Amino acid sequence: MKRLFQDSATTAAAKKLDNKPCHMTAESCRLHDVYSYTYSLKFKRLFLASFLRNAKRTKGELIMTNKRNLRSTVNFLLALFFTASLLIACGGGGGDSGGTTTPPPDVFTVSTIDSAGDVGWYSSIATGSIHISYYDADESTLKYATAATESGPWTIDGALIDTSGNDVGGFSSIVVDSSDKVHISYYDWDSWYLKYATNASGSWVVNTIDTSADVGMFSSIAIDSVSAGENLHISYYDYDDGSIKYVTGAVGAWGTPIAFDNIGAGLSLDTTLISIQIDSNDKVHIVYYDDDTADLKYTNDVSGTLAVNVTTIESDGYIGTDVSVALDSSNNIHVGYYDSSNNNLKYATCLGIDDCTQSSNWSTEAVDSTADGDYSSIAVESDGTVHISYHDITTDSLKYSTGTSGSFTTETVDGTARVGEYSSIAVESDGTVHISYYDFDNGDIKYAVK
Repeated sequence: MKRLFQDSATTAAAKKLDNKPCHMTAESCRLHDVYSYTYSLKFKRLFLASFLRNAKRTKGELIMTNKRNLRSTVNFLLALFFTASLLIACGGGGGDSGGTTTPPPDVFTVSTIDSAGDVGWYSSIATGSIHISYYDADESTLKYATAATESGPWTIDGALIDTSGNDVGGFSSIVVDSSDKVHISYYDWDSWYLKYATNASGSWVVNTIDTSADVGMFSSIAIDSVSAGENLHISYYDYDDGSIKYVTGAVGAWGTPIAFDNIGAGLSLDTTLISIQIDSNDKVHIVYYDDDTADLKYTNDVSGTLAVNVTTIESDGYIGTDVSVALDSSNNIHVGYYDSSNNNLKYATCLGIDDCTQSSNWSTEAVDSTADGDYSSIAVESDGTVHISYHDITTDSLKYSTGTSGSFTTETVDGTARVGEYSSIAVESDGTVHISYYDFDNGDIKYAVK
């Protein structure tokens, strides 16, 4: 499904007026009420969604429009009208998060990291210290928050990361190197390029990695070992020709991108379709959703060449969006993803990377069949204990499941408002779980830890 455009003559005076999604549980789909959003003519593409245009999931495809909510008195009456409509359609909303909560032991502590505007889209979390990248929809920029410990305080960087003036920060993905420096891949909405930012030198440096087409959506980044040079590996999407792409390198020294499997051109899905990880042998593993076939797929470069073998993990229905991959210390592969046909959060695993290019060696199961669970993110401890964060469309809450194949326990992390989209999870060696996620009602980025 291609992005929606309209003639500039009808939107010459339009400002960035966008709305955020409402989830219609009766239809088991994402419904997005949208205001107009216009980009400059110099980029020859108007990126907008018409007033009150809807987007919904049909046969597993998320027909997505850009969405941002302008919080201004000029639109007060409109906001009041839509609030009433959404309360009727979606069954009401929640209240203010109220800052940090103090729970009993072994329960998540929840806090708000950043509430300056509409922030928290496309969040991605990594540990060493705690590092979170995310998108500020009001300022149209990439942001980054960090804290030395889970109790804070948080330091936030915004406009100083990417000073291009473009609308940047979509589909951000973050990793941390052995020196606790961060590396972020992200999409530039104005130039339609894949970009990368790092603070490894002590100040922010930005590289434009791929300018070959409209590239960079659904980016996912990983880093290899110190002995291999801590090279960066990024997988991402080519909007124009529909291919998955992969590039490796380091700041200022990137290789030539490789294109492989075509998953369908013109996808405008507001979720994760690609996830990459590096194993202990510095081999690349990529899991992704193929929109052409509506299947969940996997490939690696264990043989020495990426994508020589592409394996279908699951093809029963429309399955595999909201995908996230992690590897344990034995290089077993663990995948969390969304089953759109059955409205389930699912989990797939393959024990032994040499056999994972055969579909028969993958096992799949529903983790939480009671939740319509999208925006999943997965992390795995060295002993194979799996941790998955996700958004429950049915209750509009952040949920968390943990366990091993065949034995998962589930809990609601935050149900105080419509929360949980863009969840990202990281787990430390001592079992401490960290989750970043978006608060739809308040337009904040939130953080949960236990």
